[in-house]
Amino acid sequence: MDKKKVLETKPPYHSFLFQNPHTERLAYYNEIIHVLFEETAGEFRSLERFHNYLIIQRRWMYDTSKEVSHLVLLLTVCNPVKTMVKT
Repeated sequence: MDKKKVLETKPPYHSFLFQNPHTERLAYYNEIIHVLFEETAGEFRSLERFHNYLIIQRRWMYDTSKEVSHLVLLLTVCNPVKTMVKT
């Protein structure tokens, strides 16, 4: 395959992907980038402006996700759900 064709098939946000996501946070960033790009398509005049938005959004989304997970864990540990067993 021609190298030029391969480059043309990459999505516009490809340059913002982490090539070696060695942490949970970086992997999460890679997972959500296409959603953020598609949701904001046409809102930014340049990829540079999208990148500025992306930095803020993915950090906020990851931190929020971790906080929610932590709260769910606390609720589960502090208030375990009593399951009803039919006899």
